[in-house]
Amino acid sequence: METRLNKLQREVLEKAFPLIQNPDTFTKDYLARDEGNIPIEPTNPHAVCWCSVGAVMKVANDMGVDYADIVYNMHEVARVATGGVMSVSEVNDRRSHAAVVQFWKDYLLK
Repeated sequence: METRLNKLQREVLEKAFPLIQNPDTFTKDYLARDEGNIPIEPTNPHAVCWCSVGAVMKVANDMGVDYADIVYNMHEVARVATGGVMSVSEVNDRRSHAAVVQFWKDYLLK
């Protein structure tokens, strides 16, 4: 299943990908964290690492784009890709960093 996004929404995913691709700016269990590893809003300027959804929220906010449809689509893609078992948040939090990056490449960036 491919993501069903318009050009601007796809651009948000493409710009969010480097945030989760880099292990130093990737996190699990929270949308974002600060330098002290404290959970923080993904749009907070003190955030230094993000989960898959948090990265999309941050980039969409920076670009002035609504993230709701993008995140909904990400969840739908994850459910299909995992046979209805996981949302994108669960993929992010339950799988290894390498598996999350591969999920983005295989399903979200196509």
